[in-house]
Amino acid sequence: MDVDLDLILRRAEERLSIDLEQIGELKGVKKLMSRNRVCEPIEKGILRAYHGISTNKDGTARFDMTDIPITHFRPEEIGGVSRERLQELGYRGGDGILELYPQDIIIPRQAAEYLLRVARFVDDLLVKYYGMEPYYMCESADDLIGHLVIGLAPHTSGGIVGRIIGFSDVSACYAHPPSSTRPRGGTATVMRTASCCSWMASLTSPGSSCLPPPGGPHGCAPPSADSEPEA
Repeated sequence: MDVDLDLILRRAEERLSIDLEQIGELKGVKKLMSRNRVCEPIEKGILRAYHGISTNKDGTARFDMTDIPITHFRPEEIGGVSRERLQELGYRGGDGILELYPQDIIIPRQAAEYLLRVARFVDDLLVKYYGMEPYYMCESADDLIGHLVIGLAPHTSGGIVGRIIGFSDVSACYAHPPSSTRPRGGTATVMRTASCCSWMASLTSPGSSCLPPPGGPHGCAPPSADSEPEA
């Protein structure tokens, strides 16, 4: 069977409103290795290349880094996150040292920038391919504060959900000791929940479900004053 790749690419360009000349390199796989040999729509590959997203063989988008265990932090040490925002995340206290919640993590800026690109990729995929509303609507890495990620050791399938509360300038992830023991050899992978559930389940605002609500998408705004306090 002959495949008209030029025609397929032209149709994808029209659907996504993206000029392939804007993409430096568009990569594919040599062969399909799944049991049913099912290929995904080429639009997904184009959007990944456009946003600079790489994928694991299971289709998830991940960021690898080393874990560093900590139990306490100062607000000024986590990338300029305001005390008001920390209070919205459940942290109480004055100007001193705060105890890190077991589920919370402080990720490197590089990881934040990558997760931001993943969020933009998911939004473009929802809007331009599925004809749905955008979900994240994140404008900067700071909009990731309070959202959920999944951390796991390389080559394993069991993950631990964590919540981003800040950023660091080191190439490592600060996490509570119970969370930092999840990887083998001190190396962990962090991925947004959107990248591991058919691109539909999503990283959420604090206090909300891990799935998009029936009434519409979440943005990246913090919860309202009427929302329940966090644990």
